[in-house]
Amino acid sequence: MWEQGAYDELLQEAQRCDRQLKRTVEKEDDDHDARVFTRFVLQGRLRDATRWITGRGNVGGVLQPEDVMPNGATVLDTLRDKHPPQFKPPQESFIRANPLPLMVDVDVTANLIEKVARSMH
Repeated sequence: MWEQGAYDELLQEAQRCDRQLKRTVEKEDDDHDARVFTRFVLQGRLRDATRWITGRGNVGGVLQPEDVMPNGATVLDTLRDKHPPQFKPPQESFIRANPLPLMVDVDVTANLIEKVARSMH
């Protein structure tokens, strides 16, 4: 309809659809949170249930380094505070092993896991 230039018909259709929409928002009753939480748990959506009941449902995502945190510091400043500066460790920190132990190539398969698990009982 847009390509044919039927703008009046499109406008009338949009207004008709708008009139059919519900205008009032239903007030949530006291048990609404409990029902939603229970529904999430029964569906096995425990993360969603926890986020819903704690009020963290619409938060999350990736923060950018320049984003400001609630304490007023940027994400980059917060990360810098959490990580110590780099330093070269002293030689005494390293374990000396002469000769080095033989490196054994281990292929962990489902059969090996099952065998070890059965032997542990």
